[in-house]
This record gives sequence, structure tokens and C-alpha cells, in this order.
Amino acid sequence: MLFSKKVLYIAGLIFLTATSSYAENLIKNGSFEAEAKLNNFNDLLQKGFQFEFENDQWAKDWVINGAMKPAVISLVEGKDAPDGKRFLRVKTQEATHIFYIDTFPGENSYKCSFMARGEPFEGKPPAIIFRLYFYNKTGAYVSKKQVIDRFIMEKDWKLLSIDLPVEKDLIFRICFEFQGLCDLDSVSLEPTK
Repeated sequence: MLFSKKVLYIAGLIFLTATSSYAENLIKNGSFEAEAKLNNFNDLLQKGFQFEFENDQWAKDWVINGAMKPAVISLVEGKDAPDGKRFLRVKTQEATHIFYIDTFPGENSYKCSFMARGEPFEGKPPAIIFRLYFYNKTGAYVSKKQVIDRFIMEKDWKLLSIDLPVEKDLIFRICFEFQGLCDLDSVSLEPTK
């Protein structure tokens, strides 16, 4: 009886240690698999955006910032996706932003990770600029846009990660700015404390 209690105790410790080392991903659709209707589809078309998907096949929980420059946006399906069956592709010469719909409190520390790759598009080298947009606790935008990092894309998928410098009194939203032809998949945001 004593032996089996020790075995159960050790097994429980191993299980707790193993499960506690995996933080929860706060991004619900980081692989762009779940579909939803793109609410501002017609407005974006009028601004010059082009879409290589049907209106109801957009990636749930992601928003295209219509105030930015137009782009060709696709959800590419195939074996090439690092996670799931599809990934996001953006082709643009200018700065085009997509952001995650939810905001997060600045009381924690966070790490954001994602898979990305790219190629030049119409002479523009591929890059992803990772930004944070800040809001006060009531949700009002704070005129503070923070560029966290700029990643020059390579032809092959690469895992990239960033420790986020958040501010305790503010809430924030993650944003990806694209230049050139960029592919994005497997976005995760995990608390580190």
C-alpha cells in the first residue's frame, strides 16, 4: 500500500509539472481555421482591397483595418500550412494591418509566437511589423502605437516569438502589419507570469 501511494504521488507531481509548463493560448483562432463573415467586406472592396475567399470564409476573431492601404488577402488551404489546413496570406506594397478582435489586460506579462514566411511582392521586400495598440481601462484608444519588432521574412516557415512590453494601467490589442507577400499561421499569446 505504501508503494502505490508513493507511485501515485510521484505520478501526480509529474503530471502537475508537465501541465503547468504549458500556458493557455489566449488567441482562439490563431491558425485561421474557424470561419466567419467579414463584416466590412463591401467597404474594403470599395477601398481597393481584393479577397481570394468568399465573404463568409474569413478568419473568425480577426479584423482587417480598413484605414490602412489596400492589399490582396487570401486564406490559403493545403498541406503547406504549419498548423491546421489553412493560413493567412497578405500581398501588399504598403502597410496593411490585421488585428485580433479581443483586448488583453496589461497586468500580466505575455509572449506572442507565430509562424511566418514571405517573398518580395512587386519589388517590396517581405516584412511583418508586430505592433501593440493601447487602450485605457474603459476601452478608449490611447494615442500610443507601439512597434514591438520588425521581422524580415524568409522563404521557409519560421517560428518567431516576442516578449511583450505591456503597461499595467492599459489594455492592449495585438496587430500585424504586412509589407510584400507574407504568410502567417499559428499565432499564440500566452501569459508568462
